[in-house]
Amino acid sequence: MQTPKSSAGRLRGAYLIELRERFGRLSLCDAEMVTESSGGQRKPYQVAGGIAIINISGVLVNEASWWDETEYGDIQQEVAMAVADDQVHGILLRVNSPGGETSGAFEAAHSLIAAGKQKPVWSVADPIAYSGGYLMAIAGEKIYVPPITGGVGSIGVRAEHWNFQKALEKAGIEVEQFSAGEGKTAGNPYEPLTKAARAQLQGEIDRLYAEFVGMVADSRKMTAEKIHSLGAWLYDGKERALGSGLADRAGSFEDALAEMAAHVQQSSMQILFTAPAASAAAQSTAKEAVIMPEVQEVKADAVVAAPPDLDRTRAEAMAAGLSAAVEVIDLCMIAGCPNRAGDFIKAGTSASDVRAALLTEKARAHEQEISSTITPEAGGDAEDEKKLEAKMAERKAAQIAARKGGR
Repeated sequence: MQTPKSSAGRLRGAYLIELRERFGRLSLCDAEMVTESSGGQRKPYQVAGGIAIINISGVLVNEASWWDETEYGDIQQEVAMAVADDQVHGILLRVNSPGGETSGAFEAAHSLIAAGKQKPVWSVADPIAYSGGYLMAIAGEKIYVPPITGGVGSIGVRAEHWNFQKALEKAGIEVEQFSAGEGKTAGNPYEPLTKAARAQLQGEIDRLYAEFVGMVADSRKMTAEKIHSLGAWLYDGKERALGSGLADRAGSFEDALAEMAAHVQQSSMQILFTAPAASAAAQSTAKEAVIMPEVQEVKADAVVAAPPDLDRTRAEAMAAGLSAAVEVIDLCMIAGCPNRAGDFIKAGTSASDVRAALLTEKARAHEQEISSTITPEAGGDAEDEKKLEAKMAERKAAQIAARKGGR
């Protein structure tokens, strides 16, 4: 990252979008701003599969002065909006940046890390996340990097001092400065750095570098010594990026988006399906009771019923776009074992595996039913036959009661 520079102004709103359209950078910048929410307001990000895509591209600055720069404040605002957006279940930071200013960088990074405690945040270098760009990326629980051209790293801080004294002398220009307060003119470009000014500048660089290292070490679960050993080198390609510990997975933006969408959907399914209606005893009975009520024996007094709020849960899953959860619930209801939907969803079982499991269990249950109804061997007394008939009648009554309760 680079220490602050002055800004000549800001390009904002529709004018910024117009410039980006004109210069062909719309795909990586603000094309998503035309996406409208249900309230008719524009969103500064695209939502795909419940994932808000936050583009962090170009040089990162505290205050933009040209159209190829991204402000830290804009990043923070977009992430805050995504956290508050009911249609967003996760946030993907799509980083394509060589870095930028230190001013505002650490505050922005801390806000992104805080957002990750409210909704899942992942990151992907698309294709590079260097310096300040990597500082933004470490907010992600997982960091993806393209296997060939992707890169992460450049964990360091630098500053420049331009001394125009000799050039001014050749031009016959003499600059005379007036000031009050020691150090007020320290680092000015019209004379060499004094020893005190040099020490002050290096001290500031060391302080910010320590902050950078500490944040990376904390986010990546690494020691500060390990981060120091990596230096400020660029770790390009999957071998170096993953080997350094600065990235988790080799994959493109599309890979990261697809895998995060699947992960968030599965997590949402598990959270969504809560069946508080059944008591501990009823839940225990549900687990031990019928796999298929029409073919397996059930105790006559067993209570086997769908959670009273199953229809509401299904409606919520459908509204949230959790089609896999809806399919699992439907399969269990059709099979006559609605209480099992929660266990399947919490275990992350796919709909196809649920269907296969239910069919297998049904086949096994039929085999048990057939074997249990074989008549006694010849020579058995009449009393045994009556007991068997009574037992079969009792089981049949229990099956009918369970079937009614499961609907």
